Amino acid sequence: MTTAEEFDQQWVALKMRFVKRLSERNAKIHGAWQRLIQGDDDEGSAHSVLFHEVHSLAGSGATFGYEELSNTARTLEMLVDPERVAADLLTGELRSRAAQLIDAVDSQIRMINPDA
Repeated sequence: MTTAEEFDQQWVALKMRFVKRLSERNAKIHGAWQRLIQGDDDEGSAHSVLFHEVHSLAGSGATFGYEELSNTARTLEMLVDPERVAADLLTGELRSRAAQLIDAVDSQIRMINPDA
């Protein structure tokens, strides 16, 4: 087996692992969002988890060729960045937009991995 073939096999395995983990990431995003909007954000952990998961999807989605997921996650990332927006400011129109983007991320994840 050539080095290129080995690389291709490793790349496919990494991409499959990414797709498989989308279900877990989706659950973390939804769980953190629910805690955040219910005011159950103990010391900012829900906000941090939400941002981390969305930030990770923004980068890794593009890496594995899921540009739409990456772009949506990047837009959401800017709305929920703890350094830009405090959790208690995620209200009204900003909260509504974030919820729409979370739904869009969810839909895109389910198109990539129907088991998610």
